[in-house]
Amino acid sequence: RLKGAYSLVMQREIRVVAVKDPRGFRPLCLGRLRQGGYVVASESCAMDIMNALANVAENVLDGRLKPLDDESFQTLWDQDSDDLYFLDCRETADAEDLLARYPGRWHNIPQGELKDRIDEVPRDKEIILVCNSGMRSYEAQLNLREMGIHNTRSVEGGMKMMNTWGVDF
Repeated sequence: RLKGAYSLVMQREIRVVAVKDPRGFRPLCLGRLRQGGYVVASESCAMDIMNALANVAENVLDGRLKPLDDESFQTLWDQDSDDLYFLDCRETADAEDLLARYPGRWHNIPQGELKDRIDEVPRDKEIILVCNSGMRSYEAQLNLREMGIHNTRSVEGGMKMMNTWGVDF
């Protein structure tokens, strides 16, 4: 007999079994679809999303995250200033097209390699961080801050949003 707070889902070859705490301390949402079949969802999925959103909001309010929208990015890109350093945090294969089109202007250090390659990041320029969706550049901005580099901006929504916004570069 199980005691305490719990919820769990077990899958067998042809069956899924979902069990929840009868007292509701560890909610597990069970539902039946109109078309037939069932839906099972744990509270932890929703809580993970809420915690992530709260962390991002806190980082924005505390000044640790400095987001950059499409118009601001376009303005900075058009300046062609030596005081700016555009850093792509995606994997190198994803950044190759822009690296080839803008050698010396577009730079790439994948997020996972940033701590090992920190010496490549200039400390005397404003760092404009870009990734595919905004998450890796967000993490890169926080990591750079921990390593003493505070003059950074992270592009909201990354390359996906810039393509949607029609940013021209």
